Amino acid sequence: MLQACARDGPSSRRCVPLAPGLLKSPARADALPLAGANFRKATTPSQAFPAALQDALAVYAHVVLELGYGNVLLAGDSAGGSLALMLTQYLASLPSTSSISNPRILPAGLILISPWSDLTASTYAAASRSRFEDDIICASMATNSIRSFLAHVHSPAVRDALAARAAKGVVEQDSVVALGAKHPFLSPALPAALPSLARTARAYLDAAHEHSGGSGGGAQASRRSAPLRILVTTGSAELFHLEVLRLVDNLRSASRSAFVDAGASGGRRGEPFEVELVSEDGEVHAFPLVPGWVSPAAGRAFERIRDWVREGDRREGRERVDEETVETS
Repeated sequence: MLQACARDGPSSRRCVPLAPGLLKSPARADALPLAGANFRKATTPSQAFPAALQDALAVYAHVVLELGYGNVLLAGDSAGGSLALMLTQYLASLPSTSSISNPRILPAGLILISPWSDLTASTYAAASRSRFEDDIICASMATNSIRSFLAHVHSPAVRDALAARAAKGVVEQDSVVALGAKHPFLSPALPAALPSLARTARAYLDAAHEHSGGSGGGAQASRRSAPLRILVTTGSAELFHLEVLRLVDNLRSASRSAFVDAGASGGRRGEPFEVELVSEDGEVHAFPLVPGWVSPAAGRAFERIRDWVREGDRREGRERVDEETVETS
């Protein structure tokens, strides 16, 4: 997973972890510095979950706490896209006493390229009876990967430890070990993930409230205000297509739910998630990473990703000017 960093001015810097090559050309065109990062893949039991999340969190903490980047875009393809959303959910769940959430430092945007969104494999049966069989990923490949990724969660030692804690009256019904692949961090496309996604959305509304000074902390009380911009891509011929569509529906439903529950008070500006879906007919898994001369759809998706990043930069610039105007008035 690469990481592109853009500096918009002395008071604003943007850092973008992304799939290899995804934004390299736009980064060069816009003079965005590039840096690299990686996370452990579940190729051995010692590197199974939560290793990838731990690595992503370590990189994120280094970027925002040590390097001082404030507006961060997380991006990834397939399992990397899943990890970007997983990290966002985790950050939003942290208590306000933790260093990375005080002031709250949440990602400014997510670029999710064919994100792996359902580790229960609930859509694979339907996919096997359709043209999804032409994808570069087959159902057996995905299920084997799920088994490797969740090796710790399903290990007898962990299950025995959970049973021992339950015998002592310690019930962990919402833990990853208890829920397994159904946990919202692992399968955000499932209906059961809606409460977790809604809590994440509410964290962005709360951060926006703090940012506007509603909590009494002033403009510096938050390092991220709503909305969280999310760009999702999928191809209709990929194995994950159905779960990606369900993920998008969940994100939009969670955003609406959090906004309605929060009400219109506190100067909050619209829904907390701004979700855009780029879906191309007949395209396979992670198609935007294919060279444009191989697939015209890949070229269109690449251009949309580039424009989406630039739109965010322009919006941030306008908001910064508005804040400076308010401070000087």
